[in-house]
Amino acid sequence: MIEKYYISCDMEGITGISNFKEMEHQKQMVSKMMTDEIKFIANAINHSRVEAGKSFENIEITVADSHSMGMNVSHSELPPNVKLIRGFPRSLYMTPRIDSSYKAIIFAGYHARSGSFEAGMDHTFSGSAILNVYINDHEVGEFEINAGLAGYYGVPCALVAGDDKFISQIEYLREPMQFVTVVTKEAISRYSAILSHPERVYHEFKEKIDKTLNELKWVGKPLKYECPLKIRIELTNTVKADMVALVPVLKRTGGRTIEFEAPDFPYFYNMLCAITLICWNDK
Repeated sequence: MIEKYYISCDMEGITGISNFKEMEHQKQMVSKMMTDEIKFIANAINHSRVEAGKSFENIEITVADSHSMGMNVSHSELPPNVKLIRGFPRSLYMTPRIDSSYKAIIFAGYHARSGSFEAGMDHTFSGSAILNVYINDHEVGEFEINAGLAGYYGVPCALVAGDDKFISQIEYLREPMQFVTVVTKEAISRYSAILSHPERVYHEFKEKIDKTLNELKWVGKPLKYECPLKIRIELTNTVKADMVALVPVLKRTGGRTIEFEAPDFPYFYNMLCAITLICWNDK
């Protein structure tokens, strides 16, 4: 029987970088850092499962390249049992094709939500379009959005990695969900961080992945939200709200605020993607 794992990887929270400008001016270096981090995570999953008696041929890993246009990870550098989801636009952007066949999901390279104090490259989904997102009156970041989507399909979270401010921000979910964490760096401002050496971060990935995949404390503990979902989104300016409010099912409740009710999580997620794409027309 095939044992399947899913990795959703963003870029801001990986080890080795601290500023969006590095992604613009040092693209090859940043792409290599993101690829290396995913490679070590995938190798750690494979090593742990093979040591537990699983044959390599029966381990399958799906990686979603979930930063920007999804064109950052070099597939040829990853283990041969990794399938890579690449490119944009796509449905369920950061966690596409997730379903109940996956044993667990891992979130790597994640970051704190918009407006977080001293958090590295903080934003929620799109820094140019969105200030805040609320699900059922609770402010959420990209982790809750994507873990909630995985949870809708019954997929629990085994490990989460990112900067220290992000990891502290999701601490309230550690006990109910039982995931383990890896801190990749200490953020000291939006565009500055104290970086842990990659070798140390990768070694911790190996230890933590082996621990979490053997202890299985997260089994049966996916993140669940009560549906229908009450959604409130605060946009970055009023002209974006002018445009988004043209969608009939979206209700404008303030200068920058829109609200809607989602019958399920995929509906909310794809509406969030559509809202973001509409907002990108105002640049």
